[in-house]
Amino acid sequence: MQLHYSKNEPLYMIFLDLKKSYDTLDREQAARILTLYGVGKNLLRFIMKIWDGDTMVPRQAGYFGKSFRAWRGVRQGDIMSPVIFNIMVDAVLRYTKQRLAGNRQGKKEYTVFYADDGCIAGTDAQHIQKVLNFLLEGFDSVGLKTNTIKTEYMISTGPNGSVQISSQAYNRKVTGTGLTHRQRSLEKVICQLCGTQVNRQYLKKHQSTKRCTQTGTTFQLTTPTKQRIIIETTIATPQERPMNFNISIPSSNRHSIQCPRPGCPFSSFNIKPNVIRQAMRKHFCNKHMGDTITIQEEENFEKCTRCGFSGKSCNNAKHWETNTCIEMIESGFHILKNTKNEPH
Repeated sequence: MQLHYSKNEPLYMIFLDLKKSYDTLDREQAARILTLYGVGKNLLRFIMKIWDGDTMVPRQAGYFGKSFRAWRGVRQGDIMSPVIFNIMVDAVLRYTKQRLAGNRQGKKEYTVFYADDGCIAGTDAQHIQKVLNFLLEGFDSVGLKTNTIKTEYMISTGPNGSVQISSQAYNRKVTGTGLTHRQRSLEKVICQLCGTQVNRQYLKKHQSTKRCTQTGTTFQLTTPTKQRIIIETTIATPQERPMNFNISIPSSNRHSIQCPRPGCPFSSFNIKPNVIRQAMRKHFCNKHMGDTITIQEEENFEKCTRCGFSGKSCNNAKHWETNTCIEMIESGFHILKNTKNEPH
């Protein structure tokens, strides 16, 4: 995950869980696979004799039912059961690898299993789906089923996904005005269900209490008992379209340069124009990643495909090993600030 994070590549992961794996294993298939793995006749006969002697007796409310023979699964707590189960999983993985021999097309996947828990990972979603289908087909052939409730998936993205902060937080970061996260959490708000005044950070916990539930049946929002603080509702705004900006920062500049993106409060000032240009390019790399900025005084500049920073010869190994590229990828959000003559 860290490797693909540093490359700014998405990683698709599926966490598999087999349902009652030790109880559902097909013994006939297990014996056939053990033979192919080189288990001798005497040892195989010894294993089958133990399995054939397994007898189950159901019990309910202290009463025992009629005994019956077990014909599936392996013994839990037995010394040889984990070894046999690992051989079955290895056989399924080899079967999947064989099925994928002609369907990879340069794509790679990572398949890791520990007992009955497994993880499939890769950079191509469709290829990972093929791997999952072949694995399920192989497990089904040996009597193992997937626990759909415990099976989960996760998509790990690169650092660009973590720098998308809200406009309110960004404005405070740049201008220093507004409430901090700590101040917002300690702000007093009125519960819309029962009318009780609580801290914002405890509002969700308060609404799950019995007191709030009982009081909320008779409480009306229009009751003018206290001055209510309206709780802001977060509305998902549509993603803005990428834009291209062409600005000029001449060498004789002695003024603060404002970000050309409408509504953005960022500005930079320095007696050295090249510092302002670099600050503006870093700002676009962090805040306006989909946009492109072109500074007229800088020629032959290109945008790095990994960190998004614009500069000369950015798409090569030399730039990817620099601290600028590594910090852009690993840290998340930074703004180049100057302590001297800062306009904001």
